[in-house]
Amino acid sequence: MPERRIIENTPIDRPGMLEDLGASWPITSMYAYWDSIRPGPGLLPGRQHFDPAAIPRLLRYVSMIEVDPDTLACRYTVFASESREVAGFSPVGKDFDDPSIRDSVAGTRAHVRTIVAGRTPLYRAGYPSMVRNDDYPYMQRIYLPMARDGQRVDMVAGVSIVYHRLQE
Repeated sequence: MPERRIIENTPIDRPGMLEDLGASWPITSMYAYWDSIRPGPGLLPGRQHFDPAAIPRLLRYVSMIEVDPDTLACRYTVFASESREVAGFSPVGKDFDDPSIRDSVAGTRAHVRTIVAGRTPLYRAGYPSMVRNDDYPYMQRIYLPMARDGQRVDMVAGVSIVYHRLQE
């Protein structure tokens, strides 16, 4: 397990910043991939640029959240198998307002709103917000904005690494 640094929702605005923050290789690798598929300077990559075959070692950590940029309605279209194992459920296909997941995704919804407004990746490290379980005392996560038109965020890609206490 990496050093347990508590880092609250930090915007990532330059290459190398994640390494400075002690992010693990899946986080830094996903950021590098996201940055490499940007269609041009100042533009965000869209789902059409994202090729899962390009990142096979990361797929178990990847989640995708579809976002309506007008209403900010959200729903998971992909939920990482690693996160599903830890959370014990899959929210895929459910709107964030669905009563069965509303409380679990409240923090995620707030992060998505920040990402849509700022169009910049957010990194966090600390106690898992979706799971309250002492067996999983630490996590690292990055959310990356995506936009079909390069401008308006309509999807958020995420990578989460949740560490089991036996990894200490």
